[in-house]
Amino acid sequence: MICRGRGGPVPLLFAACVLTGAAVGRAQEPQTLFVSFTFRAPGFVTDPGAVLAGNLTAPQKSAMETGITGALVKVLAERFPYWTFQPGRADVVPRLSIWVEKRHPDWEVRMALVGLGGRPLAAWKGRLFAPGDLERFEGLPASETWPDSIRTAS
Repeated sequence: MICRGRGGPVPLLFAACVLTGAAVGRAQEPQTLFVSFTFRAPGFVTDPGAVLAGNLTAPQKSAMETGITGALVKVLAERFPYWTFQPGRADVVPRLSIWVEKRHPDWEVRMALVGLGGRPLAAWKGRLFAPGDLERFEGLPASETWPDSIRTAS
């Protein structure tokens, strides 16, 4: 519609631009992205000298995963302030799924975005530990140092 009168079509065009801008602004609100971290490798130990010799108990493993997830959420929030990161279970979407697994001969950190449909995109990976690293370090890192190890994985 075009208004005939003193203002002519300009006020309608202005209103259309303002409304379009408001819709675009709403579309650019921060997207919540859930983050989950899991160990997908057997034999995780934290005691020096017991390299790969034992397992964490289920409660210890769960507590470490929760702590590491929280630390990664903080790192991601600082690095990417335009998104809202929250710790999330391994079944919520959208999610950044991060895990550690043993792939012969390396220990790797892997990440995949899981979209609203629940299907993960192609995983990124980086070497976390090379063969012999765990023996040299006398075991896996303490839980508080995992986020730094994951961040620097190449």
